[in-house]
Amino acid sequence: MHKILFTVLLLGTLPLLSQNVPNIPSKKPKLIVIVIVDQMRYDYLAKFKHNFGKNGFNRLLAEGSTCTNARHDYLLTQQLPGYSTIVTGSTPSIHGITSDKWYTRIKNEEKYAGIDATVTPLLPDSKSNNFSPRDLLTTTISDEIALNNNHQSKIHSLAFDGRASVLAGGHAADGAWWFDVYTGNWTSSNYYCDSLPAWLNEFNEKKLPELYVKREWTPQLQVEDYSAGKSKTKNNKFKFEKIGFLYDLLAQRKIAQSYKVLTRTPFGNTFTFDFAKQVIINDSLGRDSYTDFLAIGLNPIGVINQEHGPMSVEIEDAYIRLDEDLSQFINFLDNVIGMNDVLLVLTSDRGCPHSPEYLKQMSLPSGIFNQGQLFTLAKSYLNVVYGQGEWITAYSEKQFYLNHTLIEDSSLSLTDIQERLARFTLQFSGVVNAVTANTLQSANFTDGSFALMQRSYHQRRSGDVIINLEPGWIEKSDYVVQSNSGYDYDTHVPLIWFGWEIPRTTIYKNISTTSIAATIAAMLDIVAPGGSSGEVINELMQKNK
Repeated sequence: MHKILFTVLLLGTLPLLSQNVPNIPSKKPKLIVIVIVDQMRYDYLAKFKHNFGKNGFNRLLAEGSTCTNARHDYLLTQQLPGYSTIVTGSTPSIHGITSDKWYTRIKNEEKYAGIDATVTPLLPDSKSNNFSPRDLLTTTISDEIALNNNHQSKIHSLAFDGRASVLAGGHAADGAWWFDVYTGNWTSSNYYCDSLPAWLNEFNEKKLPELYVKREWTPQLQVEDYSAGKSKTKNNKFKFEKIGFLYDLLAQRKIAQSYKVLTRTPFGNTFTFDFAKQVIINDSLGRDSYTDFLAIGLNPIGVINQEHGPMSVEIEDAYIRLDEDLSQFINFLDNVIGMNDVLLVLTSDRGCPHSPEYLKQMSLPSGIFNQGQLFTLAKSYLNVVYGQGEWITAYSEKQFYLNHTLIEDSSLSLTDIQERLARFTLQFSGVVNAVTANTLQSANFTDGSFALMQRSYHQRRSGDVIINLEPGWIEKSDYVVQSNSGYDYDTHVPLIWFGWEIPRTTIYKNISTTSIAATIAAMLDIVAPGGSSGEVINELMQKNK
């Protein structure tokens, strides 16, 4: 089916585009592609390697530069902080995307990163939110590319999730595109353009999601050939019978009355790559002397990971299918532009833990932390100490937000209340650290858990007390697993450089993901993003000969 769709999309276009593709690399890459695979643990590369083909992940590993110890070096390892860190070269304390959402004191509500009510949709019948990169507080590598040549470069980003797309594209993108699950169309907002381009309307009119939802997701291999052996998933969010496994997408499409099913199956990744090819073709990326930029977010693979866990047959099957998608995409880039002129960077926004249930079966330390219970008891505790009042206004993303107005009106010390609340929190099973905002503002931590907390802390957006859970513990949620810690399973991610003048090598030293943007800037001989703290990966500057 995918080959048929690919043929429909590119028929008559590829021969023209692939004429006279040069074999000699240019001084600078003609196109930079950053592929961000949501919630990809580093060990997936080795764990699933035997079921990968030769031309996907294994080709990147064999012919590119692999950084074996790349990590996000902050506490709240979530999707949007990860995307932002990759493209800005800075930590959440600088770029401001401290978590996927945060509490705003002025409006007394949670704010979701990337959602912007001031922009208008380009699909009038869309029920989705609208997005822009305005929450991002610093420039990105693509912004610096645009600044360097007076925006002669073409800059695009795309992902199913609009929040991920706009943050990955930066402020100066020509287009940030996302998938509207209600209409089945790719779309954007008027932050980027006044109307959808003609080529995109034509692409949407093909109604390709209808072809995808007519498929069933079943194992590509015999169940015993997977690393997991058999699925032990108990949290099945699909509302129909599961056999072995079997997911009937059309049935789910009818139940949900939307295309949301594509956001949690491997076909969503395939469709994302299909659309990426259309962006490259229709805006002629990599076809002139200026370096163009494309960021691709693969969100569905992360949802599959959250819903089934890293030990499931489903996640391994999804990666086998993703490997095929990646292989075809690399082949596409080679035919249309030539990999000698394309710099491809593959990494992830965060890793993920094993499910506490699975760890418990193996008698390993783990737990599920009930943050709602903590919030209730913390409010009661402060009422006992200070009298009745709404001393705590919110708990969000492992953070307490105190009522500063009430505390000031009561002539109480904010620092004292922070410290008392932190000490109270430490009494709960699963909590290993509780640090106050005052401590994070007044001290300078260089390593350890407190340093990770400090890099996740932003004075305007973070709370008054931040907690850290013990290894193996996660907060209670509807998912099997959730990333949100500074432990290795959440911070350690793949980082592979491929194409252009990238040497074939393995780099074993510790590397922060903030180095990605800094290294690309060095390769292009331009200024790094404004908030960048990353160090250039010198081993990559040894050009492949």
